[in-house]
Amino acid sequence: LADAFRVLVPLVADRVNTLAFVARDAAGNASEPTVVEVEQDGSLPTPVEVEPVPSPTATNPITLRGRTEADATLQVSGGATPVEVVADGEGRFTAEVTLEANARSELRVARVGSEVETVIVVVHDDLAPDAPVVDPVASPTGSRDVTLTGSAEPGARVNVSGGEAAAAGDVGESGRWVVPVRIAEDAETTLTLVASDRAGNASAPLELAIAHSSSVPAAPSVDDPAPAPTNVAAHVVSGSVAEARAGLSVEVRGGAETAMAEVSAETGAFSVDVALAANTENVLEVVVLEGALESAPAFVSIVHDDIAPDAPDAGAISVGSPGGLGCLLRGSVNVTGGAGAVEAQGRVRIENVTAETGRTASADGEGSFSGSVPACDGDLLSLTVMDAAGNASEATEIAVGD
Repeated sequence: LADAFRVLVPLVADRVNTLAFVARDAAGNASEPTVVEVEQDGSLPTPVEVEPVPSPTATNPITLRGRTEADATLQVSGGATPVEVVADGEGRFTAEVTLEANARSELRVARVGSEVETVIVVVHDDLAPDAPVVDPVASPTGSRDVTLTGSAEPGARVNVSGGEAAAAGDVGESGRWVVPVRIAEDAETTLTLVASDRAGNASAPLELAIAHSSSVPAAPSVDDPAPAPTNVAAHVVSGSVAEARAGLSVEVRGGAETAMAEVSAETGAFSVDVALAANTENVLEVVVLEGALESAPAFVSIVHDDIAPDAPDAGAISVGSPGGLGCLLRGSVNVTGGAGAVEAQGRVRIENVTAETGRTASADGEGSFSGSVPACDGDLLSLTVMDAAGNASEATEIAVGD
């Protein structure tokens, strides 16, 4: 899920304001702009002021607070049932509104007799996420610092208790998470993992027991225990051992075949080329060998996928009407795909072939997406989808205005 943001934008009075929104990451890379047109009309009555409301939320009903004209009667629609309240002598009001359960509610607040509405969008969610799934963990282990990885609901947060200190990590859009924890020395530590979504719903707890033993060689540390899916036939597993010395080697099992490499006696670093089993999840077990001694394993989980997604389904995709000034100054056209329009969690590229410009949108778990691109009637749009492993589909072409 993308992070929400709020920006106060001063508008130019009595005209249509064309706003361009650009996202920029920490490295300075800028996204394509999203253009929004907002008309400011000074002749309209002052809208009702409503205080910000948390969204998503597990609370239902919610309380709206704000200010308006003194003693004004307000109506709130868009929830499960309409609500009518009266502001006090200073214009303050409070309204208890029941939301549609586990759905998006577009609440509209207006004074009785006024056509000016204040719109508040609130998503209700009181469904707890599933308990997090944890990738295999070495136990017993000679290392007290353990990196947990796994999967959970995208956008959730995984909280881990039971170690020397509480730890937590966010779940990315791909559903993967990483949380480092420290366990007790020469003892068994029982960790409890809980996933909490953005609305505050908590999953059932998952318990995980990990034993530490000083007599067991420490498991190797791998640089990336949960790399992104790949369409490349081989993957390089790299990392290091806790104590560098001569005579150590690393063996990696679980791929298409077992692979080995020596450990640097000076730095303790290693790098192993591992052939992957095709089009499946490879759970790689990485162990350090010293003569007949074998360390506890570290794990790397990587999906190999070299199968391209199906082309976007034109029958499940709709293209909106263009704004702007025709082809002289193209306005933003919404391109929306319903469930099954593209591969779930894919990246959809919307190219305006005619205007030689394009935008990218993200599909959800059902293959739905929503994006926009500057266009005018008659422009030819080309849509492709790329999966997490980098495989791209064939293009689907749609003409604007058809």
